Amino acid sequence: MNLDPNRKFWNPERETMSRDQLRDHQFKELQKQVKYNYENGLFYKEKYDAVGLQPGDIKTWDDFYKIPTMTKDEQRQAQEESLERFNHSYGMLACAPEDKFVRISATSGTTGQPTLYTLTKHDVTVNRQLHARKLWLGGAFPGLRVLHAMALSMFTGGVPVIDALMDYGLCVIPVGAEGGVARVLQFVDLCKPHLLTCTPSFAQYIIEKCPEILGKPANELGLLAIGGGGEPGMSIKSVQDRIGKVFGVNAAKDGIGGTHNFRGCQYRQSHQGFFWSLQ
Repeated sequence: MNLDPNRKFWNPERETMSRDQLRDHQFKELQKQVKYNYENGLFYKEKYDAVGLQPGDIKTWDDFYKIPTMTKDEQRQAQEESLERFNHSYGMLACAPEDKFVRISATSGTTGQPTLYTLTKHDVTVNRQLHARKLWLGGAFPGLRVLHAMALSMFTGGVPVIDALMDYGLCVIPVGAEGGVARVLQFVDLCKPHLLTCTPSFAQYIIEKCPEILGKPANELGLLAIGGGGEPGMSIKSVQDRIGKVFGVNAAKDGIGGTHNFRGCQYRQSHQGFFWSLQ
């Protein structure tokens, strides 16, 4: 692949489609996904049957709105039903056979039972490509060092994100939030990362503790950008401004979607200079 940093897009074929081409491509993929879910996932089949919907009924974008949505409570209930019926948590929701799983991630479970996400090799490949698009768009080019300071244990923004960053070509320093602020700052000082990824609250805690632990302010850490996620906050302009100003970085960005196959990023400056827009 051409890694010329002046190239604007990671995957120009997909990212420069016209709106009509994109919607046509998306709809064809949607039809395939709906059929696959219905034929391979008990939860989806029961959900569609309950409203009298068949995959072949999805013929236009207007039909897309007939597809019943799933709530977080339903996801937890499906996990519980899976445990009762199959003695594991995947029987209702997973659409692939268990022997095709290569990773299981989970939410933090702070509001109740953690919800699980099973991934196949194909899922991981798609996940890596989605991360690559947003990283390239933001100017986080392969070869830069990134210190990962989000939770590593099961969290979708932990090991799955590290896997995607490494596959893309970044040099990852996987300290994790579990190590605590002193260890994170120790490795920032030792390894001199260009980028830092953490929650916005942890970024602000680093700001507070940096002078005490390292004897210098956060703007002397030499970081180029901060990647935030895992909780609300970094999309708020005042929070972005404070974190960006105190760290002395070119960009503070907000991102969602760790191992889920969707991505949302908010950047505020250009492709070559950490100019980021909504993706």
